[in-house]
Amino acid sequence: MADNYWAHSANGAGQPHSLKKHLLGVACLAYGSGVDKNTQTSCYLAGLWHDLGKYLIKFQAYLKNGGDRGSVRHALWGAILARLLGLEEVSRAILGHHAGLCDTDDWKANTRLGKFSPQPLQEQLQELVNIFLADTGLSEAEITDNKVKYDQPKRRRDVLTRFIFSALTDADWLDTEAHFDQSKHSRRPPPTLNLDEAIKKVETTLATLADESKPINRLRDKAREDALEKAALPPGFFSLNLPTGLGKTLTSFCWALAHAQANRLKRIIIVLPYVNIIDQTAERLKDILGPEMVLEHHSSYQPAHGEISRARAEQEAIKNLAAENWDYPIIVTTTVQFYETLFSHSPWKCRKLHNIAEAVVILDEVQTLRRNLTLPTLDMLTDLQNVLRTSFVLCTATMPDFRRREKFPGLEHITELIDNAEEIFKQTRRVKFNFLNNLEPMPFESLISEIEQSSQSALVIVNTKPLARRIFETLRKSESWEKIYHLSTNMCPSHRKDIIKTVETDLKKGEKILLISTQLVEAGVDFDFPVVFRELAPLEAVIQAAGRCNREGLLANGPGQACLFQLADAKFPPDGDYKTLTGHLRQLLKPGIDKLNEYEFFAAYYRQTMALYNTSAPIKRESFNFKTISRQYRLIDEESKSVLVWQYNDLSRALYAKLADKNRHGLKLSRDDYRAAQPYCVNLLPSVMSKTLGLWEELSSGLLVWNGQYDNALGLDYDQSHMPTYDF
Repeated sequence: MADNYWAHSANGAGQPHSLKKHLLGVACLAYGSGVDKNTQTSCYLAGLWHDLGKYLIKFQAYLKNGGDRGSVRHALWGAILARLLGLEEVSRAILGHHAGLCDTDDWKANTRLGKFSPQPLQEQLQELVNIFLADTGLSEAEITDNKVKYDQPKRRRDVLTRFIFSALTDADWLDTEAHFDQSKHSRRPPPTLNLDEAIKKVETTLATLADESKPINRLRDKAREDALEKAALPPGFFSLNLPTGLGKTLTSFCWALAHAQANRLKRIIIVLPYVNIIDQTAERLKDILGPEMVLEHHSSYQPAHGEISRARAEQEAIKNLAAENWDYPIIVTTTVQFYETLFSHSPWKCRKLHNIAEAVVILDEVQTLRRNLTLPTLDMLTDLQNVLRTSFVLCTATMPDFRRREKFPGLEHITELIDNAEEIFKQTRRVKFNFLNNLEPMPFESLISEIEQSSQSALVIVNTKPLARRIFETLRKSESWEKIYHLSTNMCPSHRKDIIKTVETDLKKGEKILLISTQLVEAGVDFDFPVVFRELAPLEAVIQAAGRCNREGLLANGPGQACLFQLADAKFPPDGDYKTLTGHLRQLLKPGIDKLNEYEFFAAYYRQTMALYNTSAPIKRESFNFKTISRQYRLIDEESKSVLVWQYNDLSRALYAKLADKNRHGLKLSRDDYRAAQPYCVNLLPSVMSKTLGLWEELSSGLLVWNGQYDNALGLDYDQSHMPTYDF
């Protein structure tokens, strides 16, 4: 009887999960993820065999009678069978569907013949296969005749393995969820992306924004029209190189919708480097298409506060589930979420990867990618594009030269969506660059004097948090401005978001304000200051800073002013490339500041600095050492710790009270609890953690909580002589 074999124990209704039903269910779900006949077949076989070891007498006894979780390893057997049949990709995926993709040596050791005793492996395996065939009603020919061997380069087989692994993992969890929690599972189906309707809604929005009297709007329309002429091209690599303020977001999204329609692609994924850009982009798309169509996926995402409708609550519940596997029509996410999904060995992280297939991926602000990871990333994107029929759009105002050439194995072919980008850059020149002190190192006091002489609102962007704080504290009582603000990552995301909104409002009201910030405002923040002071930095940072100046080109008294300076005691972020690239730019600017107005200067700069893209040990995906590669590919400093700043506002205090109460009662914090905490968290490096011992504590739940001071202008205060007391 089929029900004699269980896949999982009884659910709330008292029904055990039939192993036959589970294997066939997972196989069919995984099959549906395939992008062609070969991947469909591989995913199907992975689903059929992934729990082959659950036919073991010991495993059935464990399920029915109880025992230590993990005491009987069941994933080995399907992996061994697949390896014996020559299906290496399927074997690796099955072996890792619980513990994660492993390195080659571990895979070989766990699937080799003669590993088990006293009963020979071959006999044990044949016995399990016989039971499996009898239970499922399948014939051996149905399986062995359909197997696929991939005769492709190893890097593409790496992608195929990851794809099969992702499809299998997601299918396994979905089928298991349907058994244990049908109510939750029934919420899974995402809204349908009607491309015709979406395109009409975007066109309607653009029509309301049209104002032909503004030259910049005519350029925006022309750029969008030029891009759309190439929407019907087959999937591949595309670039959208437009000046800041010329509407890259809507232009790239318009093109993506039309491209998806022409090529029958499934979804659009927008990848952005900073949370503040994600919030802004997601809100814009929700306003156009409706909130139900857009999934915002990042650690600081916060659903609506307070009373919300039942329909809105249901939308949020559906989105929380979709964040697990990206089965959604439009996704806005972070570079960390996206790239680490591609390189991770973890079942949880990789669960999303198969839904990147047959998608349009917009990689915004691509210049922010860490240089030591650029070549491995381009290699991965190339293989994804070839294997999974995914299109990639590279967007930025300062486009790195990622094309393949001598000594740089980049992308073979990139189609430029804008043919006359150089002319557009010339026509949108809205800023005049200036050197302070001829870019020679200047004293701090001289910089303060230059800033105070500004007769208009000004933005000051510097390279480090201590310098931003020092300038703010020096000028915070100055009467030269109506208001003075500070922005840095010492402030929690919710605090930064509130300041950004306030600054935008003040600028629109015409108030004279001063903002001192680190480089976190340089991408995607729609500030429009008449004057920007920028500490010397890599070229992309300088250009992005200038993009916050005279953004709409509406200044009556000429172009905006972007003033570059270098301090005598300049400090740099810990990333070694940052200091090196800054020095290189200074050398290139020695002939004069007019270089910054030359379009070709950008390309020349990137070509000359490309050697820095090869400074670290290569990530060799051809080795199939998935666990090792997962450790090697890191976009952020894993050593930093996230601490909850509960002192910021009433919402953070209420959240802390709730989490502290759960902690007192010995309850574990849920994933939703940690997600709710993220908008009020600040990341601290080990050196700061050591310096601030006594100002933070670790709850028994593992949550780190900041009990020190939190300044309403500066954020976390490291330098305290006493422990404050808070009442709430």
